[in-house]
Amino acid sequence: MERALVWSAALLTLSACCRPQNKTNAAQGAIALYDGTVDVTGKAVDFGGGCPGAAVPKSLSLANVSDVDVQVTSISVSGTGFAGTGLPPTPFTLASGGRSALPLAFTAPGQGPASGKIVVDGDGSPAEISASLIGTGQGGASAPSYSAVCGYSQAGKPVSRQDCSVLLWDGVLVGSHGDDTLVVSDEGCPPLEITQVTIAGADGGAGPFSLPGLPALPISVSPASPLTLTIRYTPTTTNPPDSATLTLVTNDPSGTNTSTPGTFVYQLEGAGLASTVALNPESYDFGAVPQGATVTESFQVTNTGAIPVTLDAPLLANGAPPFAVAQGWDAGTLLLPVGADGGASQLVCVVAFTSPGTGFFQDQLGIGYSSAAGSGSVTAAVVAHSGGRLCAAPEPVQLQPVPFCGSAQALLTLGNCGNSALTISQLGFPAGNATNPLGTFSAVPAQPLPATVQPDAGLLVTVAYADDGLLNDPVGSLVIQSDDPGAPDGGQIVTVLAQATAVPKPAASPVPLEDGGIGPGVTVEFVPSQDDSANYAYGWDVAATQPSGLAYGLVPDGGSAYFTPSAQGSYYVCLEEWEIPGADGGSCGFDAGSVGNCTMFSVP
Repeated sequence: MERALVWSAALLTLSACCRPQNKTNAAQGAIALYDGTVDVTGKAVDFGGGCPGAAVPKSLSLANVSDVDVQVTSISVSGTGFAGTGLPPTPFTLASGGRSALPLAFTAPGQGPASGKIVVDGDGSPAEISASLIGTGQGGASAPSYSAVCGYSQAGKPVSRQDCSVLLWDGVLVGSHGDDTLVVSDEGCPPLEITQVTIAGADGGAGPFSLPGLPALPISVSPASPLTLTIRYTPTTTNPPDSATLTLVTNDPSGTNTSTPGTFVYQLEGAGLASTVALNPESYDFGAVPQGATVTESFQVTNTGAIPVTLDAPLLANGAPPFAVAQGWDAGTLLLPVGADGGASQLVCVVAFTSPGTGFFQDQLGIGYSSAAGSGSVTAAVVAHSGGRLCAAPEPVQLQPVPFCGSAQALLTLGNCGNSALTISQLGFPAGNATNPLGTFSAVPAQPLPATVQPDAGLLVTVAYADDGLLNDPVGSLVIQSDDPGAPDGGQIVTVLAQATAVPKPAASPVPLEDGGIGPGVTVEFVPSQDDSANYAYGWDVAATQPSGLAYGLVPDGGSAYFTPSAQGSYYVCLEEWEIPGADGGSCGFDAGSVGNCTMFSVP
């Protein structure tokens, strides 16, 4: 099923966050509503999802985009769940070019979507401006529900792990570090609270493992706001291997991997790798260099081993301009270990680049060395260009969690980091992308392509994912074609990460449990299937007679509910597959045709 999301935006400079919109010369003045750097006047402002009863804050701003002062006479917020949390008292004067913060909050009254409106009146033209407010009350479990995925970066791209019980770092250079991530999500409401995060090794300390950027405890995790923990391994020796235990203590009442409720434990294991000679930086981009200009960069060569090494003279692989070794050393130069007495443990090599004109240029600096323990080499890639250069932010693009059969989106800026105009000719997700077979990625640029982007400017692209009901955590590859001389022939790729949620498929039929008579009711339970890896959603219904058509789904998800019979006799509990109508006239999910999947029970 395909879905279309149409968004309108404007071509922005990359520094638009710091520049106000061009003022309007109007005798009466003019004001506009902003969400960050985006003008949302007359548009919708999405607060995202939140647990019912929990406030989701968002701050808009009111900007005077004219050359004269504007008198603001009133500001009102309407709609169930939406409120101003500190709006400025009216009336007040908003000076030309000035801004006033409008703090708001959305408190979902229950599950499902909600809408509201903010209206500002004044003596500008027009006299009244407004923006729609939308938000969603999260569903899911009725108690905090901990879940986590983990991964690491390989060649600059995120890689997900299949098993998070052991986080392994193998072959991290001594003196450097390797990072892993643990993304903790909450699949229920109220929010998950993380009260303790600790790392303990054999000696009780964290050793070479650390948690950089850990927020202050306790940490609140809601379905719409997952927590990304960075676990860093910084080995100091090559032997023995390092190990420790990462423990998180939460308010999740169940679903633990230890005997202690709410506690989640991960084993950390790492091994250091010896390094004899280090070259820093390991790569360098000279950036956009005008024709005829020369720029330089210094590279430090350091002996990080335990014995002296003999260096070869520094060489560039191409051996010809536009790159050149401007400063180096002679072959046979001795480099001592760091901390040794009587000689240098670090040398500097200077590489120069002289731009010959428009194009993309690359080379490789190489340093060979030998010692009593053998020989080796270290290299550093160098690149430069003259012309337009495509740069994307953020990279990767992380979408918010996608509800079952729903969608989520984020803004991507395709900028020009070069020194002349850049043309973006096309972009999109490849047809039949194997990484998202059960959902739909889309990318809508703010203006038709091809689009010309000037230096230090950018093109906004709305990136979205629509879930078709069966896939968790899809990854998409957005391909951008441009005339950047350094871009790959197949186009530059930006990774898009989504967190889709689906409801587990229950057992083949519901299980009615009688209470022994007409009274409190009959409990009907669904038991999730343990041998079916696919994810579906189902509903159930209770009828006095076997229905001739599909029963209407009343309760999504596995779980239980009460049915109070009105009389003695036979009743049926019928299971059906959940289907959600799509915008294109189709439906999300699959129709199992489960009309015959009914279980009869009797009330004595």
